[in-house]
Amino acid sequence: MNFDAVARSNVKFSWQKNHDHGEEKLLSSNLRHPSRDALRSLHNIVSRFARIVGLDKTDIPLAVYKGSFGEKFFIHSKVLASTLRTLAKKPYNLTDRDLQRHYKYTSHSLRAGTAVILHAAGIHAIQIKFLLRWRSNSFFLYLRNVAHLSEQQNRAINQLASATQSEVTAACAASRLIPNIV
Repeated sequence: MNFDAVARSNVKFSWQKNHDHGEEKLLSSNLRHPSRDALRSLHNIVSRFARIVGLDKTDIPLAVYKGSFGEKFFIHSKVLASTLRTLAKKPYNLTDRDLQRHYKYTSHSLRAGTAVILHAAGIHAIQIKFLLRWRSNSFFLYLRNVAHLSEQQNRAINQLASATQSEVTAACAASRLIPNIV
């Protein structure tokens, strides 16, 4: 498939844990970074499924892989958790005991981590909720005090400090704040 010709595509989630079955999301190609392209990744997932299982099987999940002896395995939460824990061990110098007692890496860690990354990148909370398919505002519980947020705060303070009094007054009026300028 020529992915350079595909700008965007709708993806339909026929079954979801949050019960929004049949929901459609528009995905756009990431031509600047093809290795991070959601459409290419989805195509690879569907192609793997077609090779291993066959496209006529529509009642089972797409996430599947072949073992070293040709057996079929489904990618599920336990497989993801095991993989995440294995990946976390070396860079964080964790033992198996550490992982069992303190670091509960699960498939949900990907979702929570993505919410933190999007928030730190300045993505609005409503967009985070929409993009990650959160039904409630519970993702706020996962947000962390990361350095990037502090840097954003410093930039905002610096902008305010260099603003003229009329710019500050206009900004306060727009946000319904009463300026207290000496």
